[in-house]
Amino acid sequence: MGFMKKNVNVILLLLIVLVAASIVGLTSYYQMSFYNLSSDYHQKVGDLQKTASELEASQVQLNETAIELQLKTEREQDLSGKYTEVREEKRVVIDELNDTRKQLAETKAVLASTRTELNIVNQTLQVKTEELDEANAKIDTFRSGVNDILSELSSWTSSFNSYYSADTTSAECKAILSDLDGNVGDAKEEAESLDDI
Repeated sequence: MGFMKKNVNVILLLLIVLVAASIVGLTSYYQMSFYNLSSDYHQKVGDLQKTASELEASQVQLNETAIELQLKTEREQDLSGKYTEVREEKRVVIDELNDTRKQLAETKAVLASTRTELNIVNQTLQVKTEELDEANAKIDTFRSGVNDILSELSSWTSSFNSYYSADTTSAECKAILSDLDGNVGDAKEEAESLDDI
């Protein structure tokens, strides 16, 4: 029994050593595993923090890009509106230019027509002026002839008056004198009508 007691103690000791060795092994294993898990955890946390920082930086950059895109879109809309306005103004200016060109062509046509009419009027005026000069020359010639006739008639009348006063008995002389007076009156009227011309 002592032998068995000794054997039981040795087995018990071996079991205790084996349990202690297992506990030490498991503790070492779990400590190593915990250390590895803790290292992995800290590394993952560091990676996550780095990724969070990068994500935050990317978010800031994305926000800046979104703001720039919005500004660019607003500028494009503004420029598009201005382009539309400028295009419309250009169309209006081109229409006005075409209208002005039409008016200029019409004005040139009117000017050419007016110049032609002016040339015709000037030629007509020149012809009429020449005709008037000829008529005035004829009138001057007629007037001169009438004045010559009047002076001749006046001299005849005065000589006839002196003859008539000397011989008052002649009925023939009275008739001739009356005809001469009528002719002198007619010649005076014609001279006055020529003066009126």
